Amino acid sequence: MSENLENTMELEQVPALAPVEVSYQTKAEDLEYGLNVYDVKSGLARRKQFQAFAIVLVSFMFIDQLVADPTRILGWVMLALCAGVFAFIWKYPAYMNRKLAVNKAQSAPEYRLVIYPGSIHVEASGGSYEVTYEPGVFAYQCPGRLVINYDKTRLLVLPQNQVDEDAWERIKELLKAGLDDQYQVYSDPVKKKSPFKKS
Repeated sequence: MSENLENTMELEQVPALAPVEVSYQTKAEDLEYGLNVYDVKSGLARRKQFQAFAIVLVSFMFIDQLVADPTRILGWVMLALCAGVFAFIWKYPAYMNRKLAVNKAQSAPEYRLVIYPGSIHVEASGGSYEVTYEPGVFAYQCPGRLVINYDKTRLLVLPQNQVDEDAWERIKELLKAGLDDQYQVYSDPVKKKSPFKKS
């Protein structure tokens, strides 16, 4: 018991692990970025790519038929259908992320977070709740943002441009210490195929 108490006291004496309180304005572009990060992390983005690739393969089958016989009306109809499905698969997720981000920013325009070594206290929309560091909670250090994924699909997106430099560094240290391997550095989701690497 005394050993645990001593360890706790030592932890509290480390400045980097002292709780950090921040408040920030919710912006749709930050939330949309966080949703895109979640899509990559959860495999939704890769699934979209596989589905689009399958549609392209099917399209080539109808193109081959039309080259042999351009008068095949059914071939043209199916090719148009493939084009429509491809556009839906490729564009709809981005549209939904954008719409969800705008709605979320309007419903919860401001967040107040207190980041502790083992949890995050969240205040938004007149209510509050705790996010404890447990399996299934991940933090992604992105260019200019920290994206925290908890409760399967829920997100917190903390923008760096609304936090002073010292607090930002302390927040990263708190999350790294509390989440360990569940804290990951995230690079550009568009330019790199494998954006995740361990901190």
